[in-house]
Amino acid sequence: MPDRPWLNPVEQHRILGEITLHLLPVLPAGWRQVLIDYAALGTRVRARSGVRTDGGRIERLPVPPEARPLFARLREGMYRAGTGTWFAMSYVINPPDVFSVRYDYTALPELLAPVPAEAFAEEQRRLPRSPEHMPDWFQAGLKSPADQARQD
Repeated sequence: MPDRPWLNPVEQHRILGEITLHLLPVLPAGWRQVLIDYAALGTRVRARSGVRTDGGRIERLPVPPEARPLFARLREGMYRAGTGTWFAMSYVINPPDVFSVRYDYTALPELLAPVPAEAFAEEQRRLPRSPEHMPDWFQAGLKSPADQARQD
């Protein structure tokens, strides 16, 4: 596994700021809050985003294409050898440009379809975790169908 550059907190903040700068120009007038949920496991990624408007309604908000790779860069840059990285993040922007973020390192990420075994294997290959840092659901996903059948 090649060494990868680790993002320190200042660099993490810079990437979050870049994401914010890509989003601000596409926001509707009177926006009150931007909500983004990003989840990844191996090659599986899901990003849900919305904007709360002046009337309190939440409308769908497409994430600009320039911002999408920044989420992946942030996730990979926060990787720690043996410990892994986060599976999901919630990102909130409030006017004028104040943001907050919450990372989830242990819960099964909400992805659109059942996650194939290959996604677990790819996650472990690219961002390996030692067994003590693997949630139970992740360990189970790494087992081959033959291994799972033997345990049943």
